[in-house]
Formats: sequence, structure tokens, C-alpha cells
Amino acid sequence: MKNLFCFIIGLLLVISCSNESKITNENNKQSSLNGSESNGKDSSYVFIVPKQRTDIGLTSLEAEIIESVKAFDVEYATTALASSNKNVVISPLGMNILLSMLVNGADNSTLEELMNALNCDRFSPDSLAAFMGNLCAQLADVDNSTTFKTANSVWVQAGFPVLDNFVAINRRFLQADISNIDFASDTASKVINDWCKRSTEGLIERLDTEINKDWVMLLADALYFKGQWESMFSTNQTVDGDFTDSEGNNRKVKFMEQTNNYRYLKNDSYQIVELPYGNRAYSMFVAIPEQDQTVIDCARSVIGNMDGIVKNLRSTLISLSLPRFEAEYSLDARQTLSSIGISQIFDSQNADFGRMTPIDIYVNLIKQQSVIKVTESGTEAAAVTYAGMVVSSGEDYEPPTPLVVKVNKPFLYVIRETSTGTILFAGKVNSIQ
Repeated sequence: MKNLFCFIIGLLLVISCSNESKITNENNKQSSLNGSESNGKDSSYVFIVPKQRTDIGLTSLEAEIIESVKAFDVEYATTALASSNKNVVISPLGMNILLSMLVNGADNSTLEELMNALNCDRFSPDSLAAFMGNLCAQLADVDNSTTFKTANSVWVQAGFPVLDNFVAINRRFLQADISNIDFASDTASKVINDWCKRSTEGLIERLDTEINKDWVMLLADALYFKGQWESMFSTNQTVDGDFTDSEGNNRKVKFMEQTNNYRYLKNDSYQIVELPYGNRAYSMFVAIPEQDQTVIDCARSVIGNMDGIVKNLRSTLISLSLPRFEAEYSLDARQTLSSIGISQIFDSQNADFGRMTPIDIYVNLIKQQSVIKVTESGTEAAAVTYAGMVVSSGEDYEPPTPLVVKVNKPFLYVIRETSTGTILFAGKVNSIQ
């Protein structure tokens, strides 16, 4: 299923539009690459011999779902990339997973709107969740020389009621961790930010928003990718060159250079080259617009036609010069999602998450933070996508007073296996020394 991995490995999209955002090329300062090279290679990567690629196997239902979701990905990606003049990196897959988690709790018109926007209205919410879980599991196994992992988490305000089925679906299909937290506590931000750092191998150390003490739930997913080029660049071949930004300014940057056979296509609007990783399960596709085209024009032409483009690529001997770069971007996704048909989840009066909780709640924040690093040896990238949820205005909700149970007198205990009822141990405690 090579068409799963399109335009920046199908997981993260990167686009260079101006020199305003956080993108670096390390031209004017001592690079850690130069200080740790061995035989002209980046020593931060440990070379692994790739095993033969085995394509991801999908059922007929899963094949239908992925084609539907890819149509949403095109809308989400092109809208998000056009929303800023800065350099942008996003993760369509990360947004798919988060929306799937919200789908698991949405009901009535809110559920209908989400499924329609994802082009999945003819599928059940459970089948969408099962597909997302299966896809992520298989993405982790297609290339032994590439690291891909996901993590999903739901934090619930201590004492806030959450329906068992919502918990069960997210645990079963998405392997989500469900845990209680006090969003108003001093430790809440540390718990959540430690999860971000751990789940992204340190690429994203913290959420770039303050923890809201009014949140009753926070849903989050994290992606991490690290892939070595099938044909690595040598740092000994990296040279200084001019990069012309979207405003016509030239700047000296580091260009990685290599002459090799790459799959390539050129037409009147753009030229595009495929840079495979490892065993070719994943690839980065770099598209350069022609003189009369903007990079956004290019994005609209390329992202929606990746399958056709991949079929028409031809092996071509190319002398490639690619900038070495790092980029990070934080997308406030509310406007982006609203413009492509997802708005009711943000409506305090009409959002319906009746399959998540008996309390009326809505999404008051949805963001995506992404990072990418491209070097001579490969690509490292991560994304965290998250949604904060609060109680709707006017909802009469007070955290319940917990029932106090003190085991402070003689008691009985039994250790029992659930499915068969087998009692492993039983005992009583009359006194404690």
C-alpha cells in the first residue's frame, strides 16, 4: 500500500513559505553533525540493514475506509498549509486519530457531522476506530530500519463521569491510556508534558498551551517517526548555497548533495522527486513549483493526486541538492476544521458527546504541534494532536463527593481470576503488627 505514504511520509507535511517561522539550517553556527561524523555520515543514526518490505494488508472494508479518510486528509492538509505564511508542518494521520477518539464519544448530529467530514458516514464508529488502531500497528512493522510509534491518552478530571463503553473502545482499538488527573493541580502540567516528551522521544517536550483548570477531559495522540534514507547523503558532500525564500530573499544554507537514480516527474506546474527510506515502505516526496506557480498551488495539485503521481514517477539519474533543515509548527486547528465541515464539536449549546459522558461538554481547544528534522542520514519527525473539553455553560455539574471507605478493622480478602471465577487466594486480617 505504497500510496499510504505520500508527501512527507504521509504522516507529516512540510512546506516552506517564508523566513518568519522556526526553521533552521545551521549554516552560521557549529553543527552537531560536524562534531560527530564518522566516514562522512551522521552518527546520530545507527545504520540498520533493512529487511525486505511487506506491504500493509487491508481488508476490503479497511481499503474503503482509507480511501474515504484520504479525501479528508487532502482537505485538511491543503487548508492548514494555506492558513499561514510561515513554514508549516502538520500531521494528517495525527488529526485522523484524534477525531476518531472524539467520534467514539460523539452522538446524534455531532457524530453525523464528524463522520460526514471524514467521508466515513457509511461506516460505523467502531469500524473507524478499529481501522485506525490496525493501521497504526501495521505502520510500525513495515520497515525494521524505520521507527514509527503512536501513543494515545485520555486524561479525565478526577470524579468526572465517563461512560464505560467510551473507555473500552479507546482502550481496545487505539490502546489509549485512560487516567484521572486534577487539571487545577500543580502537577498536572508535568504529568501531561512528561507524556509528550516520552511519546515523541524528546522532540516535543511540552504542550504550547497552558493547562486549563476548567478542562474535564483532555484527549491526545502522539506520533514519532525516524527513518534512514535508503541512500544516505555524506556530510562530506554538504555545501553552502543560496536558498531563495517566498519573498525573493537569498540566504546561505547547507545543501546536502548526492547523484543517484531517483523516481521523478516533471510537468508544467511542478517537478517532484521521491526520496525513499530504508526498505522503501516510507518515502518523502519533494515537490518544487514551476516559476508561475506558488508552493500552495503546488500543494493543491500534488496532495490530492499523490496516487496518480506515484504511478507516473520514472527512475531518473539526478544530481540532487536538498537543504538540511529543521521546522516546527503549532496549528490552532479550530478554524481549519470549521472551514472543512467540523464545527459542532466547538458549540457549547449543541455539541453532543452523549456516548462519552452524561454531562454536556464541548471542545474548547484543539491544536496540533509538529516537528521535523531532515539531515544527511534521514528524517526524524513527531506530532502531538490534542483536544481540551469543558462543561457547557449552564450545565449544573458539581464534582461528586467521594464515598469514604476506611479499612480500619478486621477484614476479608479474596484474589480471584475474572473470566473463570477461580479463587487463587483468600484470607482474613484480624490484626496488623
